[in-house]
Amino acid sequence: MGPRPPPSSHVQRLAAELLALPPNELKQFRLMCRDRMIPKPAGRQGPVGKDYKPELPRRRIDQPLPVRRHLGVLGRRLFALHPAWVFAGHGPGILPLPMPQLGASVIAGVAMRDASQRSSE
Repeated sequence: MGPRPPPSSHVQRLAAELLALPPNELKQFRLMCRDRMIPKPAGRQGPVGKDYKPELPRRRIDQPLPVRRHLGVLGRRLFALHPAWVFAGHGPGILPLPMPQLGASVIAGVAMRDASQRSSE
């Protein structure tokens, strides 16, 4: 990666204007910029209270995705589609077996579920 290109004249002009501000105005400007970067509650007008803590009520680590419990089942299904098993027993230069149709496996799963529901009734 080569050296960075010089900043545009617009950016250089803005930087010069900011550096020319008196220290108290520059401090106030930095506080305003920092305040704008803090997430606020949706639909709130005006400043938030001093006791506001911008944290989620429930963190992601405390509430994992509901998909995680299904990944184990999905992993066993995908294991059968791994190329090592699709091409097992076939040497180099031999055309591989065609992959099974995904639609047929989905329909078979639905049919098995319907059959199990009918048998339980």
